[in-house]
Amino acid sequence: MRNNPRPLCPAESLRTRGWEDDPLFQVLPYAAQSKCGLLGAFMITEWPDVRSIVWAESSLGGTVTGDPEIVKSVTDRYDALRAEAHPQHVSLRILKEVIERWI
Repeated sequence: MRNNPRPLCPAESLRTRGWEDDPLFQVLPYAAQSKCGLLGAFMITEWPDVRSIVWAESSLGGTVTGDPEIVKSVTDRYDALRAEAHPQHVSLRILKEVIERWI
């Protein structure tokens, strides 16, 4: 039995394990006012020798597609978001500060 029956939220999980094992995090500053790609979650999967696939979530549900035009459009949006985001080392520092302050 766990000492703490309450499930860990994602931020608590990050705080309790090593940051070096985390995936890439980049904080998008509010001042960037970037809106592209922020209407729902999305994921781009890429494998060698296999075409890329996009999963995108909307208010109607999730969609998976390998359509090259859609994949390119989503990849371009992702690149635009990353261009406006803080570098990873700055983003990790921001996340650590917020977690320590609020959790």
